[in-house]
Amino acid sequence: VALGSPLYMAPEQWEGDKGRVSGRTDLYALGCIAFQLLVGRAPFAAASAPALMIQHLEAPAPRLADARPGLPAAWDAAVARLLAKDPAERFATAGDFLRGLQAAGPGSAALPAVVPDDRPLASPPTLLPPPAESARPARGVPLWAWAVGGALCGAAILTLILRGGNDPGRGTPTVPTPSPLVAPTASPAIPRAASADPLAATREQPHEIPGLGMRFVPVPIASGQVLFSVTETRVRDYAAFVAETGHDTSRGEQMYATRADGWKRRDNASWREPGWEQTEEHPVVGVSWEEANQFCEWLTARERRAGRIPERLRYRLPTDLEWSAAAGLANEPGATARDRDDKVRGVYPWGTEWPPPPGAGNFAGEEARVGREPEDFPVLAGRRDAFPRTAPVGSFAPNALGLHDLAGNVWEWCADPYPTLVGISRVIRGGSWANADAARLQTSCRGYDTPGHRGDRIGFRPVLAEDSPR
Repeated sequence: VALGSPLYMAPEQWEGDKGRVSGRTDLYALGCIAFQLLVGRAPFAAASAPALMIQHLEAPAPRLADARPGLPAAWDAAVARLLAKDPAERFATAGDFLRGLQAAGPGSAALPAVVPDDRPLASPPTLLPPPAESARPARGVPLWAWAVGGALCGAAILTLILRGGNDPGRGTPTVPTPSPLVAPTASPAIPRAASADPLAATREQPHEIPGLGMRFVPVPIASGQVLFSVTETRVRDYAAFVAETGHDTSRGEQMYATRADGWKRRDNASWREPGWEQTEEHPVVGVSWEEANQFCEWLTARERRAGRIPERLRYRLPTDLEWSAAAGLANEPGATARDRDDKVRGVYPWGTEWPPPPGAGNFAGEEARVGREPEDFPVLAGRRDAFPRTAPVGSFAPNALGLHDLAGNVWEWCADPYPTLVGISRVIRGGSWANADAARLQTSCRGYDTPGHRGDRIGFRPVLAEDSPR
């Protein structure tokens, strides 16, 4: 759920990502207000809330220098930094923004009159009436503009005070941590052990989590590398999370599952009982995006407490581009997951051959028709593998990086949002045991579903990476 005033909501609020909401989220709103005060309209406006959401998520922020020439360059740079999509690129504190404003020197150009924007969902009427002599050349920035600058400084100072006074360390202000859906029970003590840098792992010597046996290998990305789980998260991995936290959705919560009457939400299906026999080595299904993130947070806390990963590292879901890198798809066109969706045709995690060659992965072949699916359930004619539903992880050969099941078995949650007309969904990649069509199994295909969705075709695999805002 996204909460806030739509005209001023930061991208991370629209995405509903509580883990990324911080003091820098407030500074984004301050940037919107600053733009509105100086220009006479909000930086983003649209005829509907979904369209406004997409602008905040994807559209480049307008520049003050373009919307109102003649303002000090330092103001343009400071407001542009507040409106950055990535929280890490914004000022760390209101004090930093205040210093950016104070860097402005006197200008020399005359300013045009403010023209209020009357588009639907636009901002309230301008707070800056045009100065009477704005048409005449001026020897500096008009007095009214410096007054607005003073107001912005005051707003920055007020934000600074409300955020706790000074900005020690010039870091992101501390904000309360959202409560988990279920309060975790006390975790058993784990013996602390010294560990080499986990990011030094290789395919031949992966980083391994004692007690769980989850293994992670490096995947090169543009900014360095991340460690990907060699397999999808297994039933036994998720069971360990449930045992320690008590967050068990198998008790009375619904999940979408495939039966003879179709793919429907059902009260008698869960990650423990998806509708087929599974072992602890099968990939867990029936886990929402929110729950996959909670698993990663639990795993991070567990391994930090044991001294096996430093504070600078954390487990999380992969980004959309990281997943592409893991599957061997580089240089995709497009700035967002939605832009990149289905842009590279005829390329699959196993190569360019269609239909899939034997051993490529677990897809919907003729073996999937076992009488517990609709009569028109689509399958790959003439193809069979040994698994009517999910397969134990690692049943098929790994790719060049040492990763199993990037094609088929279960769709995998990714961190990225996928805006739709009904709200923010989350990206899923890779296809599943229920897919038989080439389009859904292409590496560039992006599926998506709501963050709270649980289904018998979706699982996840975590990555280990530097703990920095995404």
